[in-house]
Amino acid sequence: AEREREMEAGRVLCAEVRECVSASGQSPRLVLLLAQGEPLALAFSQHTEIAAAAAGISLSIRHVSEGGDALKAQIVALNADPDVDGIILQLPFPSELGDATEMLRHIAPSKDMDGLGSVSVARYIREARSAFAGRPLPLSSSITPAIFKA
Repeated sequence: AEREREMEAGRVLCAEVRECVSASGQSPRLVLLLAQGEPLALAFSQHTEIAAAAAGISLSIRHVSEGGDALKAQIVALNADPDVDGIILQLPFPSELGDATEMLRHIAPSKDMDGLGSVSVARYIREARSAFAGRPLPLSSSITPAIFKA
């Protein structure tokens, strides 16, 4: 029953996004960075591709074979590209190509589609705290120091 409710919520959200895209007359353009040789990430990216197509969103998958400075440069270039509306760094991301958390930090918050960059996570925690002012938030209290430690 719970799974069916989640599926229905997903269908409703997809229809709402498709309606917004249709009304705007423009298809948002997302770029998904996919590490080669990561089977689980490949499976996730295929699902993302199907969902994007169903919602009327243009998704371009770029295969990443090197990390470090080359990947950072690619992310910086995508941040600056006015034709790119959003960036997804598909996880899991192999450690041989670099630290995923470090790579996520280079995605501009305005283009961070997963909301996993440190600025996006901090914003989420800040908003959660204001939404639940006066109530204990043990999870965010324990996460916050870890986010800002690095």
